[in-house]
Amino acid sequence: MKPLVVTVALVAMVSSCVSSVEPEAPTREDLAARRGQMLIWLAEYREQSSFPRNRVQPGKVNIFIDENNHYCAVANLMRLDGHDGLVRQTARHNNFIRLADVHNGPLYDWMLSSGLNQEEIAFIQEPYFMEEPEVRWEEQEDQRLKDHFTRVDRELRSNTTASLDTATSRLAEQAVRRAQERLAQAR
Repeated sequence: MKPLVVTVALVAMVSSCVSSVEPEAPTREDLAARRGQMLIWLAEYREQSSFPRNRVQPGKVNIFIDENNHYCAVANLMRLDGHDGLVRQTARHNNFIRLADVHNGPLYDWMLSSGLNQEEIAFIQEPYFMEEPEVRWEEQEDQRLKDHFTRVDRELRSNTTASLDTATSRLAEQAVRRAQERLAQAR
């Protein structure tokens, strides 16, 4: 089977076929603007230090929303982006979700249009240590997470061009796949 080669002409053709069915995919400029907003929100999240706590299992685990309604960094980005319903639905269905493992559905669609690529979102989604009965545990965990999100911010800012290239390409590939699926169903 030949690899899928996405060209501007192919994307235009597919877009014209599906424009009445789906909203238009964000442009590179749209993705860049969304990425800029995500970085601002991520910096605010880091400074607020309102991180979820792992009180459910030993070791490190992803917690989408904890029992005190603290959102993980990615869930917080999604909430601020107007997708709190999806965040809460995800937390009810699988509160320990690893977004690196999501490859379709509404979460994947949000990731594709967020301005961040999936690898970056996985980097942002830092698992949380289980609380130890130490007096200063929360302060240590907050500092560890602040340091992590400082590294995330630095890396995301330095990889903007490559990330936007990846995001644009993946959106185009998704549009082609969906158009092919609709064409196959119409036959």
